[in-house]
Order: sequence, then C-alpha cells, then structure tokens
Amino acid sequence: MSDRNALVATWICSLPENVAKDIGAPSITTKKRKRPPQLTSPPASVQEEMPSTPKKRRRMSATDPETTPRPRIPGSSIPRSNTAGSTTSSSHTSHISSRASSPKKQMLNLRLHEPVLEFNALSLNLNALPPAARELVEAMTEIGSNQDILPHAAKSSIMESVNARDPMPRLWRYAFKSAEDDGDALLPRRIPCFREVEKICRKANECQQYDHEEVSWNCSVHARLLELILEDEDGRPCSEFDAMICTTVRLHPVWKPIWSPGKMIDICLYHISTSQDGNEDLHAKITQLSRLTPTGTINHTDFYPVSMRPIVLSIETKKPGVHWEAAQLQIGIWHAAQWAFLRWAVVDKLRRQSINDNGQGEGEGDGGNGIVDKSQAQAAEAVHDAIEVEVLSVMSKLGFIPGVIVQGHRWHLVLSTYEDRKTKLWADRQFGSTQTCLESYSVIAGIRRLTAWARDIYLPWFKLYILDND
Repeated sequence: MSDRNALVATWICSLPENVAKDIGAPSITTKKRKRPPQLTSPPASVQEEMPSTPKKRRRMSATDPETTPRPRIPGSSIPRSNTAGSTTSSSHTSHISSRASSPKKQMLNLRLHEPVLEFNALSLNLNALPPAARELVEAMTEIGSNQDILPHAAKSSIMESVNARDPMPRLWRYAFKSAEDDGDALLPRRIPCFREVEKICRKANECQQYDHEEVSWNCSVHARLLELILEDEDGRPCSEFDAMICTTVRLHPVWKPIWSPGKMIDICLYHISTSQDGNEDLHAKITQLSRLTPTGTINHTDFYPVSMRPIVLSIETKKPGVHWEAAQLQIGIWHAAQWAFLRWAVVDKLRRQSINDNGQGEGEGDGGNGIVDKSQAQAAEAVHDAIEVEVLSVMSKLGFIPGVIVQGHRWHLVLSTYEDRKTKLWADRQFGSTQTCLESYSVIAGIRRLTAWARDIYLPWFKLYILDND
C-alpha cells in the first residue's frame, strides 16, 4: 500500500504547472467560473498499480434486443428491477407469468399435465349430457327466445307500462304464459315490476356506453338484478335463497387443481340455513360436517360469509366482449374444486358409516401388535372397492352442476359434469340480456329456473348424501 501511494505522489509531483494553455491565444476576461485544470492520465505503470474503481452499470438501450422490458414504477422514470436470482429462476418465473396470462395455455396444462378439467362446446355435444342436463338446456333455450317467460297474472300490470314506455311493444306479445299454465307459481319468487327492470337496463346501458369496469357492472347491474329476484321490497329474502358479491373468495388449496391459479368467481347464490330461520336440524347437520372438512366450512372455500351456507349457483362476470376464455377457465376451475369437495364429502361419510357398521375403527382388529393378516387386508380392500362403487353411483345421481357466465349485458348458461374424477365444462347457451326490459325478464326467468334446480335437485341430493342423517 505504501509503494502504491509513493507512486501516486511521484506522478503528481511530475505534473506541469500550466496545463493545456494555448500560448498564442489572447487573454480573455470572463465572469464565468474557470474550469479547474484537467489532469492527464497517469503513466501505464502507475495505472496498473492503482485500484480499480467500480464502473457504472451500462445503460440498456430501449432498442437493445437482449433487454427484457420492465414495467416502470408509477410516477418515476426508473424501471422495476428484476428480482430473479438466477437464469433458471428467471425463466421459470417467465413461464409461470406467461402461463398465467394465457387462458389457452392454462386450459392445455389442465388437460395434459393434470387431467382434472376439460372444456367442451355445449351446442355440439348435447347427447353427451345426462338427460336432466339436456332438459335444463332445453328449458333455458326456450327462455332465451323471450317467449313464455312471464306468468299470465302479471300481464295486465306489465303491459300497461310497456305500452306507455317501450317503443316496441309488439315484441311482448309472446312473453306471457297462458292462463292455464301455472308452472311459474312453482318457481322461486319474485317478479320485479317494469319500473324496477327498466332501471336495471338504464344502469347496464350506462356501463356499456362509458366503458365501466367489471366491478361497476357487478354492483350496479348484476347484483341489483339478483336482488330484485331473490329479495322483497324491504331487502329480505323472499325464498330460501339469496346472492352476494364474492370477488375476494378463493379456493381452498386442498381442492384447487395444481396447474391452475386460485381463480375466483364474482357472485354466488347460496341456501339460507340459519337456525334463526327455523332450520335448526339442517343448521346442526351443516355445523357437524363443517367440523370435519379441511375448509372448516360447508363449501370448497373458507370464505366466511358462506361458511354455513351451501353454494348452489356460481356466477363469473366479465366486461362486454372481452376475456371469454378467462371466464370459462375461472368457472371451470371453480366447478372442478366443487366436484372434488363433494366427492371427498361423499367418501368421508361412507367411510364413517362403514366403520360404524363394522363396529371397529381404523387400526383395530390387528391384535394390538400392528400386524394385519392377509384376510384382514383383503377385507379392507373389499370395503374400499365397495365404497368406490357407491361413490360413483352417488355422484352420477347429481349428474351435473349449472353455472352462469355474464359478459356485459349477456347471460350465458354453462354446465359441468363429473366422470372418472374429471370435470368437464360445457359452454355455452345465452338465455337473456340486460340491453332491453324484455330480455331482462328472460334473465329473471332463467335465474328463477336455475334456483328451482337448486331447490329440487341439488339440495335434496346434498342433504341425503353429504349431510349426516342421524
């Protein structure tokens, strides 16, 4: 170190007193600050001995093909730094990010690497659906035609408003059922008045015209329309079902497919089963099952507002004309998790029943020494096979689960079926729109029809095969 300092000192002493001064140039007086004399480069021998100073990082040009563009921090010209620790980590992160940004890639991964979810076109595969699912598709298709969507009893009051306010009243001439058809009375109530539906349409067209965000559509249009169907004028449920916005709900890791992000839905319909509503027995059975599930709830999510309320219909929403594949992916993943949860609950109940019927629990029958003979192992395998056969039978009795995708104005029916531990999503069939009051009444009729499915098919199956009957 001392030798290096000595060399530097020798070099400084050898510098000339006047540096870079042009002898022939005239002397000019100026008020500007004079620049200090610039030092010449040190000799090569001294330069080799001097410690190297850290060089500034090379600025990456915007046109550098090797440069990965980075998003800039809002309000700053500094791009975000890359936090990847290695090339491998960076490429892995890039792969995940790319996969997450492409619904098609996620669909492919779910089909190839983890075959738990498959996507199909509903219009091309009707014969592959269970008979009950085909009946529902037919009913929803009829609703989508805007015919026979309203009860005859509501005709006079609605048509009075239509004739006064709708510029095309002739389109309503097939909207009402005949006086002899009383099937509408069997559907969950209620039928909103024309003024209420007209307000929803006005909000929906406002959202479309001024390009509102998805959350605005949910709050101003979708959720309000469901409230008109499921709640009375005072905001109380007028049937055993209600709906809520649930954009923060997440799948529990136990049920989420590995090759998928934790996708969410936007709105869910649920069954009201609180002890305050006179459902003490049902509420007690739901509480009993919730103590056994990994979620600690009655559903495939630990979302607290529906922890004790079975989800009966799931709705995914998007802005008009965008992200249709993402919507299918989200509700498909959601349904796959729901089917996995239901299968787990069926298996758990059958195993507990088998243990009770045999009069012994797990680990018993081995003489206390942990040794299980061949006959006992064969008996356990036979019980397992019998349970699997029963599980297939129970799951086939449910057959399918409907869902809804709302894209702006348009409401679409989707279905999911379950076979060989694989969920198949079938999309789609439009059954209504909020562009006009007439089409909005089709949405109302469709939701009432789906709620009737939940009341007549899903809940009886759920109570019989999921909840305990003790």
